[in-house]
Amino acid sequence: MYGIQRRAFEEEGRRCGTREIPPLQEQVDTIADHVRTQIALVAKEDDAIVGCVRGLLGNRVCTIRALVVEPSKHGRGIGSALLKALEAELCNVDRLDLTTNTIMEGNVPFYERHGYRVTEYTAPIPGIMLAQMSKSTPNIPDLRPSGAGPLDHRRTVMRGECAAQLPRAFPGGLLRRLRPDDLAAFQAYRAIPELRRFQGWSPVSAAEARSFLAEMQDASLFTPGRWVQLGIAEPEGDQLIGDIGVFLAADGLSGEVGFTLCPAAQGRGIATAAVRQALDVLFGLTGAKQVLGITDSRNAASVRLLERVGFRHRESRSAVFRGETCTEEVYALLRNDG
Repeated sequence: MYGIQRRAFEEEGRRCGTREIPPLQEQVDTIADHVRTQIALVAKEDDAIVGCVRGLLGNRVCTIRALVVEPSKHGRGIGSALLKALEAELCNVDRLDLTTNTIMEGNVPFYERHGYRVTEYTAPIPGIMLAQMSKSTPNIPDLRPSGAGPLDHRRTVMRGECAAQLPRAFPGGLLRRLRPDDLAAFQAYRAIPELRRFQGWSPVSAAEARSFLAEMQDASLFTPGRWVQLGIAEPEGDQLIGDIGVFLAADGLSGEVGFTLCPAAQGRGIATAAVRQALDVLFGLTGAKQVLGITDSRNAASVRLLERVGFRHRESRSAVFRGETCTEEVYALLRNDG
């Protein structure tokens, strides 16, 4: 934990122009004491610690200390998974507090996406602005086993759900998290008229797209009742060439998939392989029994892809899409069919 913390805050120290920042000055003995007496969670990948967070309890407030992820593991949702796991550990807590450095431009937006709000800005030294953030938790559930004391789970070990599942390499491509630095490629292929003809999405502004990509970078896999979008990238260069949307129904028993691939990458089996990988992740992390693929009957390429993956035609139905009457083909893939 000590090593990851120091590596994670190296860039922050560099930007601040000093190593005299609390995370880089904290001693290993302090961290060890928190592990013994407070809440300390770690995320593991192949038995190696890739992230950690501490929660310091007092007066019905939990102060979040050093939520960090190994720099080489950024963009996999590990930070979000750790933060949610910490919140799930809490009981008899009215509020969570934290301090984050605004010099790292992604810090405040990350916590805001998880319901935290800035309560105050402070400048401990010239050139450094800290954001004090807080989140009320009046209805946080007590998830501890019956009879457990308030700190009985202080050393819970979790495996970040995304760390174990993404990225996934396959012949010709890579299934991974979307990221804000995908903006140019994302906007380029989604602006192609022929590509969006049968899609439910429409072009958006650069600011909207950047916000969406940042949200998807940290979104959980898979939240019932919500879509999550994953990226398809070239294996060399990591250039974004498409994306896959996966939806998990509110009851967690069924899902839906949609896919987009830039024309230059089509015809090589990349989309088919990427969809198979995405479905493998979905079935591996949820109890979904089936996944639907719904496409316009005129979208022959989409129909062929679904059939190659193993989807079976279930029904044809009339629909109105973008003000035009059309026929939708509904395909379904059962858990053990793919």
